[in-house]
Amino acid sequence: MNEDMDSRRKPVHRHHGFWESFRDSLGKVKDRIAIYDDVSEDTKIYLVMSFKQSCVLIIESVTLLFVLVRAVCMMFFFVAVLMTVILLRIVMDIIDMAIMLSKDKHNKRK
Repeated sequence: MNEDMDSRRKPVHRHHGFWESFRDSLGKVKDRIAIYDDVSEDTKIYLVMSFKQSCVLIIESVTLLFVLVRAVCMMFFFVAVLMTVILLRIVMDIIDMAIMLSKDKHNKRK
């Protein structure tokens, strides 16, 4: 009866982090390479190292993509702030001109 209950239980899946899944995938690569007995040890090491390098390249490219996106966002923010400052200066100049013109008209009437 106890064995019957144990067989019905679903296996508990543990959530792996990135590095655990990376190590698992490295282990799978090593297992797949180990199938071929006629492959030399140097070739096995080379294949595992090339897999590691490809993973590192993928991580670096994703990191570079995030850095580029951040740089573009910062550039747009800088341009937006610069344009706002320029527009405020133009508006302030227009207001100053209007005040000067109104003072001139007021002085001419007297």
